[in-house]
Amino acid sequence: LMDQDASCKRTDLQENIVKLYETDEKLYALPISYDIMTILGKSSMLGSRKAWTLDEMIAFADECPGDREIFADGSKSGALSICTRANWDQLVDWTSDENAFNKELFIKMLQFANRFTADEQYTYDDNLPQRIQEDKMQLMETNVSGFSISQLFNAMFGEPVSFIGYPTENGSGALVYSTSTIAISAKCNAQAAAWEFISSMLSEEFQSQSTLYNFPIRKSGLEKKIERESEVTYYTDENGNQKEQSKGMSGMGDFTLETYAAKEEEVQAVRQLIESADKLRTSDDQISSIITEEAQAFFSGGKTAQEAADIVENRIKTYVNEMK
Repeated sequence: LMDQDASCKRTDLQENIVKLYETDEKLYALPISYDIMTILGKSSMLGSRKAWTLDEMIAFADECPGDREIFADGSKSGALSICTRANWDQLVDWTSDENAFNKELFIKMLQFANRFTADEQYTYDDNLPQRIQEDKMQLMETNVSGFSISQLFNAMFGEPVSFIGYPTENGSGALVYSTSTIAISAKCNAQAAAWEFISSMLSEEFQSQSTLYNFPIRKSGLEKKIERESEVTYYTDENGNQKEQSKGMSGMGDFTLETYAAKEEEVQAVRQLIESADKLRTSDDQISSIITEEAQAFFSGGKTAQEAADIVENRIKTYVNEMK
């Protein structure tokens, strides 16, 4: 349908994002807009790298003082969830009878997660800005949907931050997440009308709206968003001096900050993040439940990491085969 519509070509859209929605080189769905899920931390600690493997994240954790938490959720299950977030493609194979939960990568995840506080003993503190400002938390998960977001986190961390992504054995660890993904049922009796509706939301007019909060899937819409968020406007104060006009307040919890036009380096950092995204934020409640349940046997000392991993592999293998 798209290929027959001259008003909306694939090349008009953010091509790496579109590619992520393909299955066997066929496009069954599209996001109208999207966020990028990532992990960030102090640039002084993360260095110049833009991605890291599980081993590199573990090495980072080894270097952090013992009284500092790495993640917002410092429980064993929370740490395991962080480790698996960008590695579903490495762990789950929907096309074969074998997955990779009993292999080295997942076992290493279990062993790393076991360092953290037992789930039943962990008390989550949702005052993340305070924990960051008191230097009690080193990394933060966030959804990036604008180009000046670094201003908030630079202020919160007290120095420049960098996007590092989730630990992954391949790619950037930056995940595409959308709550506005749309598709047409193969059994739809009005496919032309359905496509007309979708194409209207992919149009330059719709995609360029300032009310589209997330990143537009259309390239021209993204450029319009950059233009709006980078535009510097001024006002004259009571002394007759020209000052830059704020873009509004941004905040998290009790921490708020007046933000200003996105600077070129901020735009480029987010643009690079978008262009590097090579995985969707995917999950499966049943698989997640199996992982969490069986990991507890290792965390409690009832099974070795290998024994727990073998059970996870067998249970997920059965589930994947049932879903085929």
